[in-house]
Amino acid sequence: MDNLNIIELSQEAFSFEMYSNDDFGIVLKKYMGEQNLSVGDLARKSGLSFNTIVKYRAGHIPKDYIVLVMLCIGLKVNFSKAEYLFKLAHISLGTDRCSLVYRLLINLAFISDITIEECNEFLLRYGFPELKASCNFMKGERYE
Repeated sequence: MDNLNIIELSQEAFSFEMYSNDDFGIVLKKYMGEQNLSVGDLARKSGLSFNTIVKYRAGHIPKDYIVLVMLCIGLKVNFSKAEYLFKLAHISLGTDRCSLVYRLLINLAFISDITIEECNEFLLRYGFPELKASCNFMKGERYE
């Protein structure tokens, strides 16, 4: 009986989150808070710049699929939360071969200590493009 209550509570929390009117920045801050991540922590774990994280926390919405994948890996969110971030950004997760590998990495990051660097090593080893944002949000410069 207790297990059923836990499942029902989890479903209620999930439904509330998925149908609320949150914006991207609010949800990003929430997920960062759940992991006790500072802006600097998330920048390091995601491979994105500090300024990029600040902009997204302020409510700017990523337009780049890869940036969302990098954020999800850095946040170590479960797949439902990753889907919600994608939904808020109005971007589909996709079902092509590359997208399926990115989904796998999002799930792997949630259950393990895999780093963005290890994700990129895996991707390159198997002929997929590495996770690298195309430009710095603030300056329009490429960054490593």
